[in-house]
Amino acid sequence: MPPSPVPGSPDSVGGPGPAYVDPRDVPAVTRVLTDVVAATDLPGLLDLVGRLPGARLDPGVPKGLFRAGTPASTWLGPENRLLLVPGGAGPQLEHQHVVGGITLARDLLGPDRAPGVLARLVGPVVGAVGGVEEATAVLSAYAELYP
Repeated sequence: MPPSPVPGSPDSVGGPGPAYVDPRDVPAVTRVLTDVVAATDLPGLLDLVGRLPGARLDPGVPKGLFRAGTPASTWLGPENRLLLVPGGAGPQLEHQHVVGGITLARDLLGPDRAPGVLARLVGPVVGAVGGVEEATAVLSAYAELYP
């Protein structure tokens, strides 16, 4: 009697198994991020980035009498700050390269450019914190959720 197909394998009745997305594979991560942006726009993209290892969320601080307010932000690693800013055709993502608390560069990313730029940042950040398996699980779940 032949062995039964492994669940999730291409030979099983359910079809191909889950998509495993390696966070170091820039084209695969770009596809996942592009699908997320198409389904949920940039706030959904920030939600995904905030769930990756090496990311942290800063809630922001309201302005006070003698201090300026800071908006809520998502950090990917210690040097990449991501903010949602209002734009003419909808919100845009501002990517800031921050070193030692000083912003060295700012780049406004629309929904068309954001997935490619962030995909190049994910692999090194996740690898630096040792969270490749966890990032694979997060990206794979999003790949199945937004095919």
